[in-house]
Amino acid sequence: MVGAPPVTMGNFGGDEDNWVWPRHTADFSLFRIYAGRDNKPAAYSKDNVPYKPKKSFTINASGIKVGDFTMVYGFPGRTTEYLSSWGVDLIANVTNPIKVDLRTIRLEIMEQEMGKSDVVRIQYAAKRNGAANAWKKWRGEMDGLIDYNAVAKKQQREAMFTTRIASDNTKVAKYGTLLADLKLKYAEIGPWQRAADYMNEGALSVELIRYISNYRKLVNLCKAERQEQAEIDKTLKALKAGVDGYFKDYNSAVDMQIAAGIFGEMDKSMAADKKPSIFSEVKNSRKGKWTKYFTKLYASTIFINKDKVKAALEAFTPNNWNVFASDPAYALTDSLYTHFYTVITPPYQKANDEITRLNRIYMEAQMAVFPEFHFYPDANSTLRVAYGNILPYNDPTATDGFMYSWYTTLNGVAAKENPYIPDYEVPQRLMEFWRKKDYGRYADKIDGELHTCFIATNHTTGGNSGSPVFDANGNLIGTNFDRVWEGTMSDVCYDLQRCRNITLDVRYTLFVIDKYAGAGYLLDEMKIVW
Repeated sequence: MVGAPPVTMGNFGGDEDNWVWPRHTADFSLFRIYAGRDNKPAAYSKDNVPYKPKKSFTINASGIKVGDFTMVYGFPGRTTEYLSSWGVDLIANVTNPIKVDLRTIRLEIMEQEMGKSDVVRIQYAAKRNGAANAWKKWRGEMDGLIDYNAVAKKQQREAMFTTRIASDNTKVAKYGTLLADLKLKYAEIGPWQRAADYMNEGALSVELIRYISNYRKLVNLCKAERQEQAEIDKTLKALKAGVDGYFKDYNSAVDMQIAAGIFGEMDKSMAADKKPSIFSEVKNSRKGKWTKYFTKLYASTIFINKDKVKAALEAFTPNNWNVFASDPAYALTDSLYTHFYTVITPPYQKANDEITRLNRIYMEAQMAVFPEFHFYPDANSTLRVAYGNILPYNDPTATDGFMYSWYTTLNGVAAKENPYIPDYEVPQRLMEFWRKKDYGRYADKIDGELHTCFIATNHTTGGNSGSPVFDANGNLIGTNFDRVWEGTMSDVCYDLQRCRNITLDVRYTLFVIDKYAGAGYLLDEMKIVW
């Protein structure tokens, strides 16, 4: 690693600005690959030299403008743009609301406890940010799909699909029942999807339960009819190695509150016939008081105490696995995972497999029935190219409408600067450059300002952070790192009017390296067009 900006620049705006435009984040890092003197892979040596590739990207530092062509490539996760109306409805009105509600409980408790203690704040900063990232994305996606009337638009397409195939007997024979079959299967999976979401995002998200789940493998290996000693030793070694790291950032008091809140919400909202047995047990024995239940559970388990866990692991043998299995928190964890994998997963997976099969046919059918449409391929975790143009956009949720510019500048950093809010602290060295307007050759040639980020219409998704962004000549103009809040629905429905990817302007990157960090010599290793 050669270098990275300070966190006050590299994560400027923190979670507040995450998934939001305007954005002013210098989100990049620099690495150098070394090789032997023959330019071939080599073990570490002080004599190694920077690797010289056959081809490297030329950087366009001469500037960009509205309407310019842009292209992004990388290895994004998955998008599902061609789902049926029932699939979109499940995401917008079932899955995302459940996950948002459950994660809201976790976040509120974390933030409350982080505000009381610096120790907890340090322990839970990364956990809180990780939980908030998906939470904010799901909220934006959910709201966007509803505001866009995505389900209604899908229904219109399905009505057109039905009309078109009605005049073709071959297509009727092949696709005539397809939409009815999809509707039926989504109705079948709905209750199981809700149950799976409540389990995954609820019960199985509790830190104590997740941690103990690692010990289930060890216990099950020891309980097996034929013990595999090598696998037992490997699992035991991994558990021992992970103890210190886990407990360094674990706070049982915070976790206990989260557990009580999560299980209370599940008790209230999860379908009775899908709940694990613990819910009826607590209802019968403790009148549904989850705080009281978890207070007793956490007080009686070894799994919240690092020293007790270490001692148990050191004393462990394949014949005394019950030292873990007899623990009350282990018993709860085992019952929850058993319920999830034996009661919920089989019917859910069966329906999901059938939906996957039907969706393949539906994709084929759409391409056959709508030959005039261009079907941009979904992301599937392999190399994907997205293309578009640098464009501003209207906020579709604003009462009177609001046009967002296509770029931001260092003026926005200065306007947001607040030394009392960590996410909006700005290094004084950077503020000095701003006060003097000392941007050197990185200033925009038209307005003289230092541009920080820009937006374009490229269809990106999770996994595209860090993807290179190119101009029409294949020159590097920035680094993709986010999407706008109003367009996070693009994983499911892409709308040219509101979906924008957010890119770090390469000129800001070069400014930080050269002017701010004083490492202009690094630019000598780059090919730059000024």
